Amino acid sequence: MGSPETVRLSIAAAMTLGFRRGKFYRNAKLGCINLLMEYDKGCIANCLYCGQAKEIADGPDCRSLIRVEWPSYPLEDVIKAINRAALKNHFIQRVCVSSLTSPKAPEDLVSIVRKVKSGTGLKVSTLITPTSFAKAHFESMKAAGVQNITIAIDAATEGLFDKLRGKGAGGPHRWDRYLKGVEEAVMVMGNGRKGVGIHLIIGLGETEEEATGLIQRCYDMGVSVRLFSFYPENGTGMEDGAQPPIEQYRRV
Repeated sequence: MGSPETVRLSIAAAMTLGFRRGKFYRNAKLGCINLLMEYDKGCIANCLYCGQAKEIADGPDCRSLIRVEWPSYPLEDVIKAINRAALKNHFIQRVCVSSLTSPKAPEDLVSIVRKVKSGTGLKVSTLITPTSFAKAHFESMKAAGVQNITIAIDAATEGLFDKLRGKGAGGPHRWDRYLKGVEEAVMVMGNGRKGVGIHLIIGLGETEEEATGLIQRCYDMGVSVRLFSFYPENGTGMEDGAQPPIEQYRRV
């Protein structure tokens, strides 16, 4: 089985929907249910800091991603569970569908979005890779009900991107295609930082000036920025890397 029939849930989402038992620290609430697509061959990308890199995962099993489990469930069961949970917990407002890098991803993501949107009525956002997605796919996503498209650029410079995600890592991603994809998403979703966002990881080797330069470039395009701090994940190509100093992260 695989997407679009099945999806993976973050462990927090699985707990919120009643699939897994557990407690949230300080009684925190999860307002967004995170779904991750899955395929028999896994992700064809090879990002050196990611637990789903093709040379690390070597298949469909999602052993770890951002240091948590992502158990797999049938999409129909997930939609039913979302409805049950949302009736009791009004803090559940949104579902985010994240794609892997795969030729099948665009068509399957649109299918999942349609089912989630019609089945739950909640807001739906997406996290995608322009390596697999083109402007026409963004238009299909918007027509299916997507309210936000986010693109995980992650690295602040072309050199770092190529080293960690592109040719230097044996991966298919290209810096120019990612930035072009952001521009295309803005064309489809509109300017104003609500319809399009990027992810940026601090601590991959960039300077603070380089990080804020990319942030400004995105703001000038009308794109929001979601900031993350690098944390080395066991088993990845960067497992021996160091977290950035907290002062650096806070300054950026």
